[in-house]
Amino acid sequence: MNQLFYTEEKLAQVHLKELLGEHSIYQEFLHIQYLQFKETAKLLKLSLSLPPQSTSYCSNQIYNLIYQTVFQSEKILNKDKKLHPLIQSALTVSFENHLTKAVHSDVKKYLKEVAHEESVRVFALNLRNRLLTRPLERSRVLGIDPGFKNGCKCCCLSETGSVLDSFVIYPLPPKSEIAFATSKLVEIINKYSISVISIGNGCGCQETAKFISNIIKNSFQNHNIGFSIVDEAGSSVYSVSKFAIEEFPNLEDTIRSAISIARRLQDPLAELVKIDVKSLGVGMYQHSVSSKSLSSALEEVVEDCVNQVGVNINTSSAILLSFISGLNSSTAKSIVEYREKHGLFKSKFDLKNVKGVGEARFQQCAGFIRIPDAKNILDRTHCHPEYYDIANNLFDLMSKKVEIKPIEISKMLNLEIQKVESILAELRILKQVSNVGENGNLDKFDILGYKSSPVIMKTLPDQKSIFTGSVVQGIVQNVTTFGLFVALGDAPNGLLHISQIRTEFAKTGKISSPSVQVDLPAILESFPIGSVITVQIGGIEKEKGRISLIFPINDGKIVSPVLENQKKDDEETETKRKRKYDEHERDEENKKKHYKKRDGNDDDDD
Repeated sequence: MNQLFYTEEKLAQVHLKELLGEHSIYQEFLHIQYLQFKETAKLLKLSLSLPPQSTSYCSNQIYNLIYQTVFQSEKILNKDKKLHPLIQSALTVSFENHLTKAVHSDVKKYLKEVAHEESVRVFALNLRNRLLTRPLERSRVLGIDPGFKNGCKCCCLSETGSVLDSFVIYPLPPKSEIAFATSKLVEIINKYSISVISIGNGCGCQETAKFISNIIKNSFQNHNIGFSIVDEAGSSVYSVSKFAIEEFPNLEDTIRSAISIARRLQDPLAELVKIDVKSLGVGMYQHSVSSKSLSSALEEVVEDCVNQVGVNINTSSAILLSFISGLNSSTAKSIVEYREKHGLFKSKFDLKNVKGVGEARFQQCAGFIRIPDAKNILDRTHCHPEYYDIANNLFDLMSKKVEIKPIEISKMLNLEIQKVESILAELRILKQVSNVGENGNLDKFDILGYKSSPVIMKTLPDQKSIFTGSVVQGIVQNVTTFGLFVALGDAPNGLLHISQIRTEFAKTGKISSPSVQVDLPAILESFPIGSVITVQIGGIEKEKGRISLIFPINDGKIVSPVLENQKKDDEETETKRKRKYDEHERDEENKKKHYKKRDGNDDDDD
């Protein structure tokens, strides 16, 4: 029977290909996951059916199997040939009414499991890309959680992520206290020497960004200060979590959200590990996947990132520190408390002064910690302190350009060759980082393995020119197997379909043909999350709030009559919208004058 079940599953998969068209196998599974998601929401009922020829084929297979294993040995059918059609009919009815349902359940279960595995894979790849966004070192950050009625929640953070100040301003409608909000921010920026302003990309983001842009233009034109729009997905969930309450028991949850937004810019790896994995806004259908699978993927990705780039002990959160070998939640909290009380760690050996970090814990964790500004350059690497003497000697030899043979060093020092090669790898990275200032083509974050950089701006790009055919710049928000989602300012996120990416890859020689499938790691390598991408608007569905994107053609010039007509329609719609808004503003102004005049007359009568 197992053979028959396998045959039925294969037939179901073949029929799925006929139904769904020519897609990659993973895309088929993701279609199934989308359908199952709709079925769970009771928006549709999902069932699988085989074509008649497949049903006939399977019942014949069952008949032949039973004939060979049972009836032929007993020679029952040979005695009475009239039983042949009767048994064949009974097998067909049994297959259609009983066996098919069981097999279909197995097929759906199989497809769901594989689709979930693919969702977890997509989630892990996106998460790794986001966690390895370059941190802002030695920067004081002002975090703003935008809002209209409830105001913009603000929080100032020190270089280590400690809270310096928090407040609420109301620069947006309905209060529109622009003058007070401006003077307050100018005062705070000067008082705490803020270098970057981090703005959440939620409701009121664009209006807040324009407000900040005007402040920088009018008051800090010649200062080295800018702002960045940060993905705030999960910040509100974090603000009411037990981790946030333990860390900031005396602050409101709205201020905690602003802290999270600011810290995501300072050190994404340290901050994002606190967020519920389903609320991070990366991947596909992660809400349909079990939390256990996502949490397991999170742990693997974080451990991999920690092993690759290390943990900056002067900015890392207690949660991230707890991922390091030898440390638990208690010792991680003690490290953060020591840092807040005594200031920055200047050496890895300072860890021994922390309560709960004895010699054994130090030996386990020291190799995963780095201190970017340490006086001893080896403290900036993953090199363990017990090998510092050896590393210094090897570094001197490398500086003198002496040929180093790991096998000879291993025998001379009685060390495993893998350990020698590991130390040499760290020293080569250190040597490259040390030469960054001498060679403009080198970047220490590239050397350490970080991905995209945060986009720091002084002015907000004008996105009013979004119409079909216009060329704009956007920021990659999410990468899926069917394309990229790109943030376009105050417009909805646009989708750059996988077919466009394949065509672009074929033009640049990365793949031989646009029909060749492109795996997700290759897409993420070319378009990491947070990177800036230039795209052209391919189409706008205003009713559904959808924007399709393409790569710029003809240097971004509109040559198609269809695009020209669409552009005119978009411009006319925008003009009508502005006219209607202006009329509404005039009506509101007239009402205010009327009420003011009426109230004045009432006072005179009194």
